[in-house]
Amino acid sequence: MADTVKAAVLTKPGEIVYEERPRPTPGPGEVLVAPEFCGVCGSDVHYFVDGRIGDYVVESPLVPGHEFAGAVAELGEGVETLRVGQKVTVEPGVPCGRCARCRSGRYNLCPDVIFAATPPCDGALIELVCYPADFCFPLPDGVTTDVGSLAEPICCGVHTAERGSISLGDRVAILGDGPIALSTLMAVQASGGRVVMLTGLVAERMKLAEELGAERVLNAAQEDVVAAGKALDVDVAIDCAGAPATPQQCIDIVRRGGRAVLIGLPSTDSTPINVPRCIAKEVDVIAVMRYANNFPAAVELLRRRLTDARKLITHRFGFSQVADAFKLVHELRDGVIKAVIDFGK
Repeated sequence: MADTVKAAVLTKPGEIVYEERPRPTPGPGEVLVAPEFCGVCGSDVHYFVDGRIGDYVVESPLVPGHEFAGAVAELGEGVETLRVGQKVTVEPGVPCGRCARCRSGRYNLCPDVIFAATPPCDGALIELVCYPADFCFPLPDGVTTDVGSLAEPICCGVHTAERGSISLGDRVAILGDGPIALSTLMAVQASGGRVVMLTGLVAERMKLAEELGAERVLNAAQEDVVAAGKALDVDVAIDCAGAPATPQQCIDIVRRGGRAVLIGLPSTDSTPINVPRCIAKEVDVIAVMRYANNFPAAVELLRRRLTDARKLITHRFGFSQVADAFKLVHELRDGVIKAVIDFGK
């Protein structure tokens, strides 16, 4: 058994180096996971390109990656719910479990959460990583670890549908065509909603949205998104794009008394919203921060829509190609939807 493991480390914007680090040992209640696949998230790319996302700044070497699945390699003391060799997907945020937010069930709002690949916490682009067993979820038969790595973005979609109170027959518009938007599309459908409109900018992503069941897909650069949305009597508009204009577009699109759900993270600290117009329509504006208690549902959604989920993965890179994967996703080249790191490649 080797005493060290290899880690991909972000040392400064644009630079990934590989380091040998001590082999981790699981503590009580923890398991040692050998990641097999790790998805490339927009947050990874932001840290790689800019060295920061808002107040989160990479001030010291950071191991990226938080969308991962793999095999249980070792059990810590007291773990009886998992077994060595079992395939799992991992919820990357570990809350304190003691604060008022945790005790109320909204642990995604825990001020002391440890979230993988969010400074200063290392992530999963390392050969072995320790995680609490309670945050490791077995993958059902047929759900391989490449698809299992999609559980985290799918979970964002599940929580978004939950926050938006999507119910049977709701007419939903989604602004954006990235992996979170496509995950939200599937989660809305699983909740009984109809995605009557989805907007995008990338042809390959818009095509996949149609395949997944979006009833109308618009190119946001070529069509009047608000006019199209208003004509569809939309109950819920979801901003997955995070562009400066999209929060207001959601408010304008929804019917009177509708709901505007914001999950897309803008690149600026301030985004204009016409408050009088929002009040006049009595629109509920709902924010989404990650997820809480949604991973089991996300895993079940992957099981039910396995073929569709596989379509999200368009590019696979080896563990030695992390920087190349980040660059491709940043530049949106080659029709990329979701790129994953394959530790066995």
